[in-house]
Amino acid sequence: MIDTYLQYYSSIFDSSSSNSNRDKKMAFQPLKKIKSNHHDDDNTIITTTTTSTSMTVDSNNSIDNPLLLLPFPLPTRPSLSIVLKGKYIREKIFGYVKEINEMNKIDDECQSTKGKDIIKLDHLKMISTFAMPWNFIKHYLPKKDSVMESISKVINRYCCHRNATMETFLHLLDWSPEDFTPQNEVVSEVATQGHTEIFEYLINNYYPRQITIRSMSQSARNASENGHLLIVQLLSAMEGVRFSKDAMDWAAAYGHLNTVRYLHENRTEGCTYDAMDWAAWGGHLDIVKYLHENRSEGATTYAMNWAAKNGHLDILDWLHENRSEGATTRAMDLAALKGHLNVLDWLHFNRSEGSTTNAMDWAAERMVI
Repeated sequence: MIDTYLQYYSSIFDSSSSNSNRDKKMAFQPLKKIKSNHHDDDNTIITTTTTSTSMTVDSNNSIDNPLLLLPFPLPTRPSLSIVLKGKYIREKIFGYVKEINEMNKIDDECQSTKGKDIIKLDHLKMISTFAMPWNFIKHYLPKKDSVMESISKVINRYCCHRNATMETFLHLLDWSPEDFTPQNEVVSEVATQGHTEIFEYLINNYYPRQITIRSMSQSARNASENGHLLIVQLLSAMEGVRFSKDAMDWAAAYGHLNTVRYLHENRTEGCTYDAMDWAAWGGHLDIVKYLHENRSEGATTYAMNWAAKNGHLDILDWLHENRSEGATTRAMDLAALKGHLNVLDWLHFNRSEGSTTNAMDWAAERMVI
């Protein structure tokens, strides 16, 4: 397999081209809205020691230590800096770290616990941690005077839980109506989760007395990003609530065409070129087409570069035929990094940007893995 990649590059690419100065941003990181180059050369000097060892060949010409056939010595104690030397290896390691953290987070949130075990816990955890239904928790709620300081916090946390329901929320308020004060960050998180009924109750009863206009604006962005159109419509109808260009940008990034269409038709904030770039990154061709036909912000070379990185050949082809921004050498480099041979083939025969030496380096490192 590695021979296929290396022969492919050796035959069609001029690998002497330098990196483009236009590549100021490379990887789309939705949570921080940062675009940066994660593949800069690492010039760390590494010193290793090796040991000699013998190689024996039996009568069948088989070698007892095939590692001796490698064209380079292996270190006796490979250090972390040696492992991180390879750009592809480094990216994979940190990618797996992120995946493991996400899996642990999911495990923490989704652990299966029996009811007989839950009733042994702090009774308020039935609300904030497990979001148990009212018919269950009503039998185990403590007396209010013993947990007065915790009640408001627990109900706030319940509202943010993905399993929260309006029925249980209202029962909790009946249980302790005078002790609940909604926190501003909780309101925007309810918008993120898409709990429309709870969100509407909060703004009808606590805005603007206890919920700030800033929290409403953040809620508009969160609801747009997660495609909760009913909450977006509710906020849009409220006087004084400010949206921003981020709303349409993030709705486009995550493929929420109905939200993008609503914001275009009912709001005046518009979007930025990030909307089309990020839609291309996410593989959302319908949104790329909609923005092209209805908006004037356009895109940048990152649209094609990111489409190539993520293997979205249909978007590459459409952008090539309908847009003029083009791509950079990053497109082919990133396609090689991710192993998209069909994308490499398409770029070679349809685009003229070529690649840098990173393309062959990353392809080779990928095959070594």
